[in-house]
Amino acid sequence: MHGYEARYWLEAKDYIMGKPLKIVASGKYKLNDKSSMQYMLEFGKQPHGIAKYTHKMDEHWTVSAKQSYDMNNQDGKNYRLAMDIAYQL
Repeated sequence: MHGYEARYWLEAKDYIMGKPLKIVASGKYKLNDKSSMQYMLEFGKQPHGIAKYTHKMDEHWTVSAKQSYDMNNQDGKNYRLAMDIAYQL
């Protein structure tokens, strides 16, 4: 499954080539019966990308890892990595 969109702002913003426009692509892939991968890429003045990998261990436990690289962060902390473990009743 994939999705593509163009985001246009009515107020003055400077994203792509001086225009108030961002291009976004996203998708989800089923790797096998228990694993999937999702992504999002946003192209504006600076790129932003996210990837998430999820694996279902059994009928209750799921683990996932998510990484993000966002050049728009002004604090210099552009890269983020998150891990998640979930138990479902």
